[in-house]
Amino acid sequence: PGSIIAEVKGSGAALTASEQTTVDVWTIIYELHRISPQILTTVIGTVTASLQSPNSQMRHRVTKLLGRLFYAPTSNIAVQFHPCYREWIRRSTDTETKIRMSMVKYLVSILSNKSGEKDLCREATTALVRMIK
Repeated sequence: PGSIIAEVKGSGAALTASEQTTVDVWTIIYELHRISPQILTTVIGTVTASLQSPNSQMRHRVTKLLGRLFYAPTSNIAVQFHPCYREWIRRSTDTETKIRMSMVKYLVSILSNKSGEKDLCREATTALVRMIK
């Protein structure tokens, strides 16, 4: 999988030094999750709070990071941090089209990768249906 940095750089968006540092932090968070998921217990709430940012680029990057964390087949993050998952689900009604499009991708991946987690799948399905209406 491509890194968040590559995704942002590929978008043609110019990043400030502060934004680049933030992107690097999110990349580190994702990689830490791959190595040791329990380490996220101290940062997942802070990351989730960034979903409320007025900056649509930040919301989009955080939406994508959390989506990757929540749908990862080897991760139980969405169950362990269900309030964060529910807050992330709310991005399915974001004002930005690109965020809603990313949500479709990740919600479908959750349905595919997390079929044993009925509550997660029910919430993902509800969000997808709401987006279609």
